[in-house]
Amino acid sequence: MDIEKPYQPTKEEIQKAEDMMTDKEKAMSKTMFEEKEKEIIEKIKSGQINSRDNETLDFEKEKIEDMKKNAPLFFIYRDNTLFKNHIPTILKKLTEMGRQVDTQIFPEGTKDEDIKKWYEENKKLLSKKAIVSDQTANIPYKIAESKYELGFRRVDDIDRLAGRVFMEILFGGNLPEGNMGNLEKNKRFMTAIIKNILENPDQHPKEVHILSNKMGSHIHNFDRERIKKANEDGVEYFQDTKDACEYIADKVKEWLIESGLESEKIKITYYSDSEQKSFLEKIDKPGTWIITDRHTIISNDKSGTNAPIRSAIVLKMPPGDFYDEAKKHNLISYSEEAIDKEWDRILKNEFGKG
Repeated sequence: MDIEKPYQPTKEEIQKAEDMMTDKEKAMSKTMFEEKEKEIIEKIKSGQINSRDNETLDFEKEKIEDMKKNAPLFFIYRDNTLFKNHIPTILKKLTEMGRQVDTQIFPEGTKDEDIKKWYEENKKLLSKKAIVSDQTANIPYKIAESKYELGFRRVDDIDRLAGRVFMEILFGGNLPEGNMGNLEKNKRFMTAIIKNILENPDQHPKEVHILSNKMGSHIHNFDRERIKKANEDGVEYFQDTKDACEYIADKVKEWLIESGLESEKIKITYYSDSEQKSFLEKIDKPGTWIITDRHTIISNDKSGTNAPIRSAIVLKMPPGDFYDEAKKHNLISYSEEAIDKEWDRILKNEFGKG
């Protein structure tokens, strides 16, 4: 005998019901939510429950969703090319939506310990804020423990937002399943970009150099299960290990081959700091792709302190950056209007006031 499952309302039905609520009903609902939060905090303090219990986790989902829609937003990130290209648009649109938005922008190349120090010295600035950050400038663990005391939450990841926009452009309504840390989803994303590039025979590279240095820095964007396994094996800071760098570099090579590039064209290299200048000069040739993590200083930017590449095309990782770099080099063409509309849609869905 089949057991009938309880009816689950759709997001649209929930939104319609919320829109029909009177101001008095909304105020009562908010008061009940605040009382529930006080109850959860008291239970944690008294040791009745901990932060990993189902009761706490269920409440946290509600709390994050509530803050995402209603609390002042605080964007905290270390700058890079992808963020320079898109965060001004994000901030402008959120402000036009009536959201209060503050920012803390760490210059490109800021050391992790300096970011951590800023958090330690300025944690009161997080009070009652909905934090949107990248993984590099994420809230340090010891500061995150103050979330109940100060009432803040990290509500989203900037790379996740950018990845969603680019995936929607590539796949339309047929998005791959899984979150942005899902390996299969990233494989589909990357192979779709590469196949799109290779549709034009004139854009086929003569050589591809995957530089594995720092490639593990964004393993959380690729494969969170791999990080989980490393942690279970007792490996801390797996993203900083050579194993993590080689693991991601190997995956990128697999995806390039699966997308139609000949394996003999693709080389993976790990170089020392002393070898960098001579190595880059050797591979900086027309028709060459250099695939590197955005945490390296290698770029096509011929100004500033970066290691400039003058003839080859630099394509940075993780996948959102790869898409943005390919677009910048005219390897793929999607209208700015389409991207702008997608940002509109996603930001209204994610951060539209509740």
